[in-house]
Amino acid sequence: AIAMTISLAEMRLQLEAITRWESLIFALVLIIGIAGTLLYKQRGIVRSLRQLSGAARRVAKGDYSPVGMRTKRDEIGDLAASFDSMIQELQKSRRYMQEYNHTLMQMVAAEGSRDELDRLIGSISYALIGLDITGTITRWNVAAEAILAVSAETAIGRRFDKAGIPWDNERTRRLLGQCETIGSPVHDDGVDYRRMDGSSGRLSLTVTPVESPGNDGVKHLSGYVLLGTDITERKRAEAMQARLATAVEQAVDSIVITDAQGIIQYVNPAFTRVSGYSSEEAVGQRPSIVNSGRHDQAFFHELWETIKRGDVWHGQLINKRKDGTLLHEKATISPVRDASGRIVNYVGVKHDITQEMALEMQLRQSQKLEAVGSLAAGIAHEINTPIQFVGDNVRFLSDSFADLLTLTERSSQLIAELGLHPEFAGRIREFTEANQSIDIEFLRQETPKAIEETLDGVARVASIVRAMKEFSHPDHGRKAPADLNKAIQSTLTVTHNELKYVADVVTDFDDNLPPVWCHLGDINQVVLNLLVNAAHAIGDVPGKGENNKGTITVSTRLIRASDAAFDAKALALEGDLVHIAISDTGTGIPEAIRGRIFEHFFTTKGVGRGTGQGLTIARSIIAEKHGGQITFDTEVGKGTTFHIYLPVGAEENVAAAV
Repeated sequence: AIAMTISLAEMRLQLEAITRWESLIFALVLIIGIAGTLLYKQRGIVRSLRQLSGAARRVAKGDYSPVGMRTKRDEIGDLAASFDSMIQELQKSRRYMQEYNHTLMQMVAAEGSRDELDRLIGSISYALIGLDITGTITRWNVAAEAILAVSAETAIGRRFDKAGIPWDNERTRRLLGQCETIGSPVHDDGVDYRRMDGSSGRLSLTVTPVESPGNDGVKHLSGYVLLGTDITERKRAEAMQARLATAVEQAVDSIVITDAQGIIQYVNPAFTRVSGYSSEEAVGQRPSIVNSGRHDQAFFHELWETIKRGDVWHGQLINKRKDGTLLHEKATISPVRDASGRIVNYVGVKHDITQEMALEMQLRQSQKLEAVGSLAAGIAHEINTPIQFVGDNVRFLSDSFADLLTLTERSSQLIAELGLHPEFAGRIREFTEANQSIDIEFLRQETPKAIEETLDGVARVASIVRAMKEFSHPDHGRKAPADLNKAIQSTLTVTHNELKYVADVVTDFDDNLPPVWCHLGDINQVVLNLLVNAAHAIGDVPGKGENNKGTITVSTRLIRASDAAFDAKALALEGDLVHIAISDTGTGIPEAIRGRIFEHFFTTKGVGRGTGQGLTIARSIIAEKHGGQITFDTEVGKGTTFHIYLPVGAEENVAAAV
C-alpha cells in the first residue's frame, strides 16, 4: 500500500507537469485559431495552421504522434519544429511514467521484493516519511535524513511531533487532520523547518492517506505517507524576485526594458508618473516616443553603438513628456545578456533632474545678476566721483562765463565812450577788429546753451548711476522695507536702452504706496524680466503706434484689505497688498500655451532670446519667497498684462526697519 501511495505521489508531480503542457497546448491552439482567422486568404498558411491545430487536438486526446509538416524555414516552419519538440518531451515524460509505475507494480506484486522496494524508496530525492494511524513514524528515507538532519534510527518508532524533528509540528498536525477529514491528499508549500546551519528552510509537503482492508472487508485509514521537497532556495529566489519586482515597481527612477531591437517590453510606474505615458501606451513602442528633438542623430548613433557592443552608456537626455513639456533625465542604459552571452535586452534607468536643472539655472541666473549687480554698483561708484567733478566744473564755468559777459558788456560801453576822443581812435580800431575775429556775439548766445546741455547730460548720467546703484542694491538675504515706486523707476532707467526702440513707457504710480517688506533685488529682477518680455512681445508686432512703436504701461496701487471691490481671498492672500501691473501692446499669449508659461524651460522665443526660466523664476520669487501671487490677462493680437500682488508686511516690522 505504501509503495502504491509513493507511486501515486510521484504520478501527481508528473501529472502537474503534463497539465502545464496541456495548458500551453490550449493557448497554442487559441493562438493558431486567431492567426488562421486573420490570415484566411493565404491558403498555404491556413493549410499549415490547420495541420498544427489538428496535431494539438490529437495531443490533447493522448495521441503524441509528430506533426510531420514539411515547410520552408519561416515562422510557420519554426512553429511546427517547436511543436514537434514539445511532443517529443511529452512522449519522454509519458514513457518515463509508464516504465516507473510498471516497475513499481512488479516490485509490489513480486515475492521477496521488499528489499528492492526499500532500495527504491531510499533512492528518491524526496523526503519520504511513513506514519501509522497514531502518527508514529514507520518509514524514514535517506532524503528525510539529509533534509531534516534526523537519522532513521532516531525517528522511526516515535511520534512525528516527539521525534525532535526541526519542523513546524503544528502545521504538520493540521495537514494530517485535513487529510483524515477529506480522505484525500493535501498539500502545503509553507512548512518551515530549521536547517543544520541554524538557518530557516521551507518544505513543500504532500500528505497522502493510506488505507488498508479491515476484518470487515472495508478499507480503513491505516496511516499516512508524507512526501516533502526542500524548496528553500526556490522560495528564497521567489522572495528575491518579489522584492526586486516591488523595488522596480516602487522605484523613484524610471525603468524601461526593451528587447534587442529597442522595442519597449516593460516600463515601471515611475515612468508613467514622470512621462505621462501609461504602460499600455509605451509597451510595443520605441523609446523615441519621448524624443524631444533636442538631440541630433550623431548623439543617438553614439548611444546605440555603445550599448550594442555591450558597454554601459551614461549621460543626460532631454526628453518630452506626453503633454509636450521638456524632461531632463540622467540616464544609465545597460545591455542584458543570456547564458550564451548574446544581448537580449536593454535596461534604462533614468532619474528626473528637471527640477535640479531648473534650480541650477536659477542659481546661475541669480549669480549672474549678482555679479552684474556688483559690477554695476562698482562702476556706478567709480563714475559717480568724476561726474561730480565734471558737474561742479561746468557749473563753475557757467558762473565764470556770466561774469565774463558782464565784463565784456562794460568794456563795450567804455570803448563807445572813448570813441568820442580822437586820440584813442587807433586803440579802438584794434579792439573792434579783435572783437569781430572772436565773434563775441556768437559766444554770448551759444555758450550758455552748451553749458546748459552739458549740465543736463551730467544730470542724466548721475540719474543712471543712482538707478544702477539702487537696482543692484544687495538685500543681504533679509527682507527690508522698500519704496517700490522708486525701485521700479530705477529699473525702467536701467532698461531704457532695451525699451526705447520698440515702446513708449507710461507710468502710473500710486503716491500713497507704503514701504513694502521684500527682497528688493529679487523684485527688481522680476520687473526687469517682465519689461524685457514686454519689449520682445511688442518687437514681434511692427507698426504699432507712432514711429512703429508700441506702449508699455507700468502702474502701482495700494489695495486695502477692507476694499470691497477687490476679492483678496480669490488669490488666497490676506492683509493689505501692493498691486504692480505691467502691460504691453504686443502679440498676446496663444490660448494653447497659457497654462504652460510658468513651466521650467518652456519658451516660445528663438534661440538666444530666452531660456524659459524668466517667468518660472518670477513666480518662484513672488509666490515662494514673498507669499504673493503673479497672474496675467492676455488677448491675442492686443497684448498682455502681468499682475503682481505683494503683501505689504506687518506695519510694526516695517516701522521698526525704517
